[in-house]
This record gives sequence, structure tokens and C-alpha cells, in this order.
Amino acid sequence: MLTVAPSAAEAITTLVTSNGLPQDAGIRLSPAGSENANDGGLQIEITHGPGPADQVIEQDGAHVFLDPEVADALDDRTLEASAQDNRVAFAIG
Repeated sequence: MLTVAPSAAEAITTLVTSNGLPQDAGIRLSPAGSENANDGGLQIEITHGPGPADQVIEQDGAHVFLDPEVADALDDRTLEASAQDNRVAFAIG
């Protein structure tokens, strides 16, 4: 299962709050375009909730929703975040 680092949990909570979304909103990770998650192409979007088959991860009040196509590829990985030029940069380590 994907681990959500404290830096990522804090960034997700800030994004949800600053966009006026409900507390159960979060970010969703899915394949980018037609690319397969195993090719490294991921899309990250802020969303109100999970898709019907999404894996839901909650860490320190932050929610991450994983599309079934990326869940296995992200198993045993860590989602981290850092601030860059007034933006949040997410990284998978």
C-alpha cells in the first residue's frame, strides 16, 4: 500500500482547505492519458471523493484516492511533497 508522508498529508490538507472543499476531499492518482501506470505516467488531481473502485488511503486527515490501475504499481512506495515557487510538488519515492 502507498505510504503518505507527513509532508504530503499536510500539503493535501492545505490544498483541500484552500480550495473550499469538504474535509473528505483529497487527491486522486490515476494513469496519465493512455499511459500505463507502470510506465511512470501519473495524473494527480484534487477531487471531492474517490472513484467507485478506488483504493482510499487516509493519513493525518488527508485523503489519497488510487485508481485501481495505479494501486499495484505504487505498492510499497511513498508519496512526498515539497513547496516550490508557491506550488506544491508531489513525488513518489
